[in-house]
Amino acid sequence: MKSERRHELQKNDLEQVLEKGMEQMGPQAKIVAGVAIAIVVAVIAVMWLQWQNKLARASGWGELFTASALMGRQDAEMTPALEAVGNAYQGRPAGAWAELFLGYDLYRQGLEKYFTQKDDAQLALERSVKAFQNAEKAADVPELKQRAMWGIGQSSEVLATKESIETAIATYDKLSTQWPESPFGKWASERLTLLKSQQTEEFYVWYHDQDFSPKASPTTGLFNQDLPSDPNLTLPSRDALTRPGDEDGMNSPIDLLPSSGLPQPGEGDLMPQPESPATETPADASAPTAPPTSEEKGTEEKPAAEAAPEKPAEEAPAATEEKPATEEPAKEEASAAEASE
Repeated sequence: MKSERRHELQKNDLEQVLEKGMEQMGPQAKIVAGVAIAIVVAVIAVMWLQWQNKLARASGWGELFTASALMGRQDAEMTPALEAVGNAYQGRPAGAWAELFLGYDLYRQGLEKYFTQKDDAQLALERSVKAFQNAEKAADVPELKQRAMWGIGQSSEVLATKESIETAIATYDKLSTQWPESPFGKWASERLTLLKSQQTEEFYVWYHDQDFSPKASPTTGLFNQDLPSDPNLTLPSRDALTRPGDEDGMNSPIDLLPSSGLPQPGEGDLMPQPESPATETPADASAPTAPPTSEEKGTEEKPAAEAAPEKPAEEAPAATEEKPATEEPAKEEASAAEASE
């Protein structure tokens, strides 16, 4: 009971203090209350905006990493993805880096196509310069700004027009002046000195007028005949493989032997005739022996002493040459005919 009574007394004292304060403030009490409420609402709004900004930053970096992972492999998908990130997060770090990556990729495409598709290459280089300029404007750190300015100079040089060379010179001058000790500042100073020389200017004038696209292959062959644009490479059908006067096609037999009108192997003067082997006379005692011919007598009557000892041994066979074996059967037949008579 005493504690409850004490609590009621304290509550009454607080009410009295508040009532006295409200009476003293009078009409200003509502203003003070409104200001307090506004402060609370402002704090809540700031906290909510910071939370949303963190979410946006996280989302932008995630999309940037996803798009940049395709760099150099799938240009048809990566280039639109980087453009979307740059447009969605324009003025933010993620958007600035997306524009920088987009400039690098378009610069690479321009170099790859310059010697084969010059018009497409120039369009890619112009887009590259624009992307680098957007990255420079949105850059919040010096490193990003230096890279963007260096990209502007490089892409402008490859375009090789009078206006683009002037843009490159102005960009290199600005870069080397603002950051003379940085690597990009030193490189820009070297390029600036080179671009101001007369020889480099003449080279870029010549370079811009050249068309490095490969020439078309000739469309005429020998004797100025037109070559077929699409040659027929199809194989003939099975029915087309027929002989003249044949209707059976591949089913008809083909005689690979020569016809009767052509000389057979071994006939005619064109083919060499094989030597006929010497026929051996049968060993029959009743068969009469033919008298020796004059040549044989001459060989038999020659004494062995007539051979000169001083002659070389290899000349002896030349003195007694043997006749071809083809003549022996004729001599034997002649001797047999004389014996029968």
